[in-house]
Amino acid sequence: MSIKRVSLFFVLISFCASGQDLSGTYYSEFGTKIEIRGNELTYIEPHFSTPVRSNDILAKCTFEWVDAKFIKINSTPPDNIALKGLNVTQHSDSTVIDSIKVSFSIPYQRCNLKIQIHADTFKTFDFVYSQGSRDVMLPNNVRSITFYITPELIIPHTADGLFYGVIGFYPFQEFEINENINRVLIEIPALDDSFFERYHIKEDFARISNDSIVWKGEVFVKGADAPNQELFQLKGEASNQLNEMIISSINSYITWKNSFVKGGISLHDTCHYWVCKDGFPADFPYDSMQNVTFLSLHNCNGLSKSLKKELKKGIDACFVWLKLTERQLAISIGGRRVKLIKKSDFEISVGDWSFFTYEYSCEKQKWLLVNTEYGGI
Repeated sequence: MSIKRVSLFFVLISFCASGQDLSGTYYSEFGTKIEIRGNELTYIEPHFSTPVRSNDILAKCTFEWVDAKFIKINSTPPDNIALKGLNVTQHSDSTVIDSIKVSFSIPYQRCNLKIQIHADTFKTFDFVYSQGSRDVMLPNNVRSITFYITPELIIPHTADGLFYGVIGFYPFQEFEINENINRVLIEIPALDDSFFERYHIKEDFARISNDSIVWKGEVFVKGADAPNQELFQLKGEASNQLNEMIISSINSYITWKNSFVKGGISLHDTCHYWVCKDGFPADFPYDSMQNVTFLSLHNCNGLSKSLKKELKKGIDACFVWLKLTERQLAISIGGRRVKLIKKSDFEISVGDWSFFTYEYSCEKQKWLLVNTEYGGI
């Protein structure tokens, strides 16, 4: 066989391999999954308790083969999504005197939104968008505006603080205000609760090996059914076990933190702990834990004045994440420094971490702690 024929043979083999149909469902050991139909890829993170996110679907993408072993993945740019349905209407309002009233209509309700309006007068107007505050007044000499929208709170996608989404929306255009107009309504229906929490994938690569996909550090294996999902219908007695595991893990983390004070390694006050309760089961017994105050960062307006005062100084808070594996439940707890910078703008710094791995025993019909890890900066 000539060299040319050998080369052609391998080219054909590569073409056939890269043209294989990947359609099916792929599961990772962490409980996440990938669904593929044709060249469409959907990344899903199922929830089994009160969800941290508004939707299990974190990414909807398309992909193309780059060679026999790798695919290139892209999602629709979030700005393109947000621009669909964006509508600006203007009219004259006799109740508005010597100013221009700009109103926003946005379905997002996970937390307040910070909106910056940039005017052609080289001035910037800031306001916080919420259920009770949707308008901002501008001087009547403004003839065009653009804006930038970002949520007050961003929840990382991973326990170590990585975030794969977008932190803001900018329309990349100016909106002219017509003469004798003093009322402007900006409607952005695509900015729903899932907009800022979904992955934004741009030319990311995944490796294909037989019936598995390796992507973002996880291995997804093709299978006909979800692995042992019947183990994780946590209701009734099993739900109580989940709460007990969370409480036990938090107490173990606190004991580990206190050991640094006793050993003279840390001087931080550990008599009281703040724990973020976002994502906890709906029936979690908050009153059962001593020297612990639970707080939510989802609704910034609901925080008490005393708590806001503490947050302005900065507090050390614990964040809890839950993740299912095939027969395991992983509870990770991370210490974070949380500080209220401006109005409802939080600064959250990465700190220590701990992992508690529980495994379900069919023999004992309960969850057993099988591994504990601590670390951090």
